[in-house]
Amino acid sequence: MFPNVTGTMKNSVIRLFTRYMGFSIAVAFWIALAGGCEGKSPTAPDGSKPANSFRKHEETLRFRSLQGLVREPGQIHFFFSLRDANDDAVLIDPGELARKTRIFEDDREIDYRETNFFIRRWKDVPLDIVLVLDFTNSMATFRDAQGTGIDRMLTGSLAIIHTLAPRHRLALLEFHDKNLEPQILSYFTSDTTVLIRRLMDFAAEPVDHGSTRIWDAVRQGIDLFANSADDAVRMLIFLTDGFDTSSRTTPKELMKLAEANRVQLHVIAAGQVANEDILRQLAETTDGGYYLADQLELIQSQMQTIARNLRGQFRLTYLTLNRRDEFVVRVEMQYQNALNWFSTRIDLSGLGNLDDRQGRIDYCDVVFADSAAIIILLFEHIPRNVSELTFRIESAAIDSLMLLRQANGGMLDSTWLFRRNSEWITLFSITERSLPFGGFGPFFRIRLAPISGTTLELPFAIDNSVYHGQKVFLFPETLDVGLALFNPRPADSATDVPRDVTLQWQYNHTRGEPVFFDVRLDTLASPQRTVATGLREPEFPIPWSLEPGQIYYWQVIAVSEHKTVYGPVWRLQVGG
Repeated sequence: MFPNVTGTMKNSVIRLFTRYMGFSIAVAFWIALAGGCEGKSPTAPDGSKPANSFRKHEETLRFRSLQGLVREPGQIHFFFSLRDANDDAVLIDPGELARKTRIFEDDREIDYRETNFFIRRWKDVPLDIVLVLDFTNSMATFRDAQGTGIDRMLTGSLAIIHTLAPRHRLALLEFHDKNLEPQILSYFTSDTTVLIRRLMDFAAEPVDHGSTRIWDAVRQGIDLFANSADDAVRMLIFLTDGFDTSSRTTPKELMKLAEANRVQLHVIAAGQVANEDILRQLAETTDGGYYLADQLELIQSQMQTIARNLRGQFRLTYLTLNRRDEFVVRVEMQYQNALNWFSTRIDLSGLGNLDDRQGRIDYCDVVFADSAAIIILLFEHIPRNVSELTFRIESAAIDSLMLLRQANGGMLDSTWLFRRNSEWITLFSITERSLPFGGFGPFFRIRLAPISGTTLELPFAIDNSVYHGQKVFLFPETLDVGLALFNPRPADSATDVPRDVTLQWQYNHTRGEPVFFDVRLDTLASPQRTVATGLREPEFPIPWSLEPGQIYYWQVIAVSEHKTVYGPVWRLQVGG
């Protein structure tokens, strides 16, 4: 089944593949939504500005991949990877790290009684990864008794995919010959099942291993980050021996492009490496990592090292009370009896709304093919001294309600409960304490079933009458659940369909976000085989000939920043 994977290596790949394919796709999607859908309020424009130009003092910690973002109403977000003196990931509990952390504004420590700061673990850090895979002749002929460089690369890729958390997305891109453009195997997705299937499907194809276009492939990989969220950490991982025979792109152009798009380049230098200075410069300039794999077995182990280092990602967020346009923030961390810090200048000008009395609530949703939908409600900002939240969603189709606790990707602990009274739902704490001031994250899951079609417009409201001091929550007055997928071509139940048909469909999307499409095509009435992912246009030219007389079933899955929609299953029969 896997012609490019040999012996024991093939068996381990198959075991990993089978393990992932056994996961419940439905459960994976709603957990992914719970952990991964921090959106922008539909009731007000989202103000955000990057915070760059960091200064660092590093004794026992190394701050890698530092980036910052400032959002209304004064939320300051820092994203970083913690490494020790050996450049290995520091895997420390966020609570322990918080106890060792102090925050200063213009050399004056903030008052922790007046505001909060939050440190989230690696699973809660939004992370986009592009994995560029080398299927050229040099990797196919780099071998020992256990297999080739391609075998080790595949197993290492699975280790990285295995590490992904719901807030992480990964895209796959391959190159194998100068005569062919680098090929996107999968656009960004957090669905590990799709990633493994696409990787293994390509590994099973007969490939004419040719010459190298590594720089062109990396450039195409950087282009994929165009649709990444502002706060996403962006990593591109690629393998190379430093030789490039056929690229139009130069390493110098790559460096500028990666810096402009805030993309870290992580280089695995494989085999007899040439141009090592250039490869190191690509990694160091973009705050990535350089991993030498001059021996075959090191390809797999270095990719596993990258997977481990992903766990060293952190997100520190606090709500500044400062109203000056500019000031310097310094974050200090004590570790192993030494002081480490980083600092940067913060610019609040142009954000517009700094009124922290205005809370914000948003949502995201998924619509399943079995006439069910899930809505995830999330806080974007919580005002001070808010001890309860009462909301209403008008729908007779509500099937179940669930608080999203921290163990399930939510922001609430076990002291929070909810009660339902007539049409209203109230969130409250049994300890009568307030929600964390300046907090954000998913907090409530609503399942709707049954639903008809793929779209619903649900009236939504927050009871702001319980608050005083001009506190108020901004919220969307309508939850637009799903998006319409309709008008398939060929039409549903069409017969005498050409063997080289192009599948087409139409869609309506009220939020106006970029939408990507996956396509399933199968002889099963409930199609499971994914044949395309991340399509930008609502069409898919099937690149092989369908079997004459065969009945096929196909389904489109639409994915955007806030939504995942499983469309209807359509049927076609190929002409004889």
